[in-house]
Amino acid sequence: MKDMRERGGYGSRVLEHHFKTLSPAEAKAERTRIQALTTEQRMEFLRKLAEKYGPEIDKEKGKSSDAKEAEKKRRKLAEGEASASPAVAPKK
Repeated sequence: MKDMRERGGYGSRVLEHHFKTLSPAEAKAERTRIQALTTEQRMEFLRKLAEKYGPEIDKEKGKSSDAKEAEKKRRKLAEGEASASPAVAPKK
């Protein structure tokens, strides 16, 4: 499970969201139960959780990516408008 979190894939986001919906004691018990599953059983469990929490996770991801997109966009300067940073003189 730690390797899933380190890779940061969709399955790890689903699991983290699932654990956040549980109380700490329930999350700990659920984590040990999931670790005891075989790889195939774990993948099937993740698919079920993804179906259950998919729309909620997509909404959360959309909010964070929209904020990042807004930060990346720069306002274009109108003609004659100087930029806030001073211009760097070319080296001779």
